[in-house]
Amino acid sequence: MPSTSTLRQAAAQLLGDGYLASISGGQATWILEGRGKRPLLVCAQQWSEPRFLVSPETAISDCIRLRDTPHLKFRYWCQIDPDRVFDCLKHGKPLPDKYGR
Repeated sequence: MPSTSTLRQAAAQLLGDGYLASISGGQATWILEGRGKRPLLVCAQQWSEPRFLVSPETAISDCIRLRDTPHLKFRYWCQIDPDRVFDCLKHGKPLPDKYGR
């Protein structure tokens, strides 16, 4: 995918291609991170679309590392309520413990 593609385009391609695993029970939460572990969006198996923490029209080149191999990284946040995860990230609060401890 060209680095000029938008975050929305990248998310649509990755999620549309079945990049993320399906979790038994149908509930799973992922956080897509860019440069410096910056959270860019939250997606959930039970949602039809991701929820963006930055403008979905942001170019991927603005989200990736420039010196190292460019990449975006999905972090699996187990089966924690994705609305809660999104709210924490949006408001700068600590994420809930993904193991429920």
